[in-house]
Amino acid sequence: MEKLEKYIKMCRLAIKRRLTQTDKQEEEKLDAWLRESEENRELYHSTNYIDLAELNDYYSKTDVEYQLSRFHKGRKRTTRSIVWRWSAAAAILLVGGLSLYMMNKTEPVMISSMKPLPAGVSLVLSDGRQVDLSTPYHPDTVEMGTAIANIQQNTLIYTPSDTSREVKFNTLIVPRGTSFHLVLSDGTRVWLNADSKITYPVAFTGNTREVRLEGEAFFDVKKNGQAPFTVNTDRLKVRVLGTKFNVNTFADAGYVSAALVEGAVEVSGMTGEPCRLVPGQVAMIDTIGKIRITNTELKAYTAWIDDMFCFRNAPLSEILKQVERYYNVKVIYDAGYREEYYTGDIYRNKPLQTLLDVLEMTIPVKFELLDQVVHIRRKG
Repeated sequence: MEKLEKYIKMCRLAIKRRLTQTDKQEEEKLDAWLRESEENRELYHSTNYIDLAELNDYYSKTDVEYQLSRFHKGRKRTTRSIVWRWSAAAAILLVGGLSLYMMNKTEPVMISSMKPLPAGVSLVLSDGRQVDLSTPYHPDTVEMGTAIANIQQNTLIYTPSDTSREVKFNTLIVPRGTSFHLVLSDGTRVWLNADSKITYPVAFTGNTREVRLEGEAFFDVKKNGQAPFTVNTDRLKVRVLGTKFNVNTFADAGYVSAALVEGAVEVSGMTGEPCRLVPGQVAMIDTIGKIRITNTELKAYTAWIDDMFCFRNAPLSEILKQVERYYNVKVIYDAGYREEYYTGDIYRNKPLQTLLDVLEMTIPVKFELLDQVVHIRRKG
């Protein structure tokens, strides 16, 4: 904690040096800190990648001074210049983002009360049989007449085995606490997030390719102009030819979404005409089927396939819903809790306690982890 606080102070000086200039005393402090270690110099150089204008936009409606005061209680501030505001915003973002670098420099935190991630990834065949893909005793291949499914490490790969027109369906079920990768018979790649399920033909036939999704998945669709690819969910439909996009049906924020990374897609809800997306856009569908399209940073929607959480001014209640799914825990809010917001990037391969510690650094909450249950209360 003390190390992180010192880094934030140095970060503010580094940002100030970039924007205007530092005085002699500030230069001496910064130079002394840089001479202390190679790690400090690497952290200093990381500030070169901060987009100041973008940060200012992120924090335009955030009480940056209050958030930073969590680290500097009792310190009076007499200036409110834009230089200070940018440096404070950068420091806060680094708590959740570049502090990950510091987390990687330390030994992993061992949490005795945290159970290992659960098994349970299963494949339901067309005849109703169920194969547990999480154990080392599953078959290496599954013969299904029209295709062969090769089961490799955390990946299920389908390859057509004949030209049969018989359509058989499989369902891949990914429980809480893990994720899985699927390669369909046409070469389309699908990344399934925790607590998700997808149903698909063993081999695609005819001029359509359709799958059904519950939960969240990222698709890298193999292009085929003669056979559009369609993702069906309860509240939205996404139709493409060949593209990369994310579909999330969890509705943690009251809507489901489709985020387009590459190519073009048509998105339709339960009502109204389909809407066409271009890369960088997200379609959000509410409970009555109304679609709203926004241009936004896609990292918050796709970072999970790189095993990261990415939050941009996200309500803590939404963040903790993701925590429940990924770490397979239950969250209980103590009386008196009020909503808080957080911005930052956190690796998902860290122990849960590490993630909770990072959140505690920037927002006035306290977590207690006991037997797969996270209790949350306000500090003070």
